[in-house]
Amino acid sequence: GGLVGGNDNGSITNCYTLGQVRGDSPVGGLVGYLYESTISYSYSACWVNGRDYAGGLVGIDSEKSKIVNSVAANPSVSGSGMTTNRSVGGSGYPSEREKNNYANADMQINYFAMDDDINQNYNGIDKSRTELQSADVYINPSNLEGDKAWDLQSSHNDSKLWNIWEGNS
Repeated sequence: GGLVGGNDNGSITNCYTLGQVRGDSPVGGLVGYLYESTISYSYSACWVNGRDYAGGLVGIDSEKSKIVNSVAANPSVSGSGMTTNRSVGGSGYPSEREKNNYANADMQINYFAMDDDINQNYNGIDKSRTELQSADVYINPSNLEGDKAWDLQSSHNDSKLWNIWEGNS
């Protein structure tokens, strides 16, 4: 993964990745293999290229993992073997664990992608690049799981953590 290869019984919050991630299997913009862990308020905007189980956020997740309020803003996700999806490359578990995750509607997916009818949150809820650059996606409670908003920068010179600000990303 762009942040960690695997996360076992951990938590990833307020993180982001940029650049390019390449690997064999599983490959994710943030995490390759998510095992009994949680990702929240995080995003990836890197190119992802793998063989099996490639995803914009996570390559593959386990039954007890949870991904909420996160964004796959990746320009493309490519795979050459098993499933490739915008948010989670592969998972055989119920979709209720993935909530309020968004994905770049224009993301290029190369190879096999899961049908939106099967699980929209594995693919992420469609947001255009313009919408992903709008603070409303990140601070409006109706767009979030729970009541905590993202802590966004007000300008590119602000010292807060996030590399997202109104009209830019």
